[in-house]
Amino acid sequence: DGTANLSIAAKEDNTTIYIDWTGNGDLEQYVLKSTYTLFTAPVKANVAVKCYSYEQNDGVTVFSITAPLKAIDGTGMKSAKMFGLSGCEIPIDKIGIPSPATLEELTLNAIGLTEQPDLSQFKSLRSLVLNDNKLTTLDLTEVPSLQTVYASNNGLTEVKFNNPRLWEAMLSSNKLESIDLTGVPAMDQLWLSDNLLDHIDVSMLKSLKV
Repeated sequence: DGTANLSIAAKEDNTTIYIDWTGNGDLEQYVLKSTYTLFTAPVKANVAVKCYSYEQNDGVTVFSITAPLKAIDGTGMKSAKMFGLSGCEIPIDKIGIPSPATLEELTLNAIGLTEQPDLSQFKSLRSLVLNDNKLTTLDLTEVPSLQTVYASNNGLTEVKFNNPRLWEAMLSSNKLESIDLTGVPAMDQLWLSDNLLDHIDVSMLKSLKV
């Protein structure tokens, strides 16, 4: 048992969704706004929580949850621009990420990940947050749209870039001994403290400030 903390927004004010937190059909109604709204709810162990909408496209644009989950399927969210998950231990094959056609921000923070999600279909993704996991490699070459990445406090020994728009990367507190930055020409802010680096070639980064 525990508590779920939700941050949700929708395309339009007064969008309504319903969540069954108990698994017995008792629906809790949530009236959403076009700006972030915070909700809390008690959750029971070993219960399949379900979310419903009367519309085929529920219009949910932001869905971020901190809760002791074992699995989550967000693939039914066809308008989601931001999807966030934290406060649990979930393997990547138990996470259904919303539609790659619309998703711009993905946060999988402190959930015990040992492998990254498949990002090859997420052509609009701008921000990726993978802090406080157990990743040892990070391949960003299939996400050329990416602008910011945060993956501190993992066990990263290798990061691969091919991201012409990436301007900020926070990769502190990892195990990097080397890093190739030729694939991030627009890099403006780069954070690499608490790694195993003794030399970094940043000569190609003409916009670098930090």
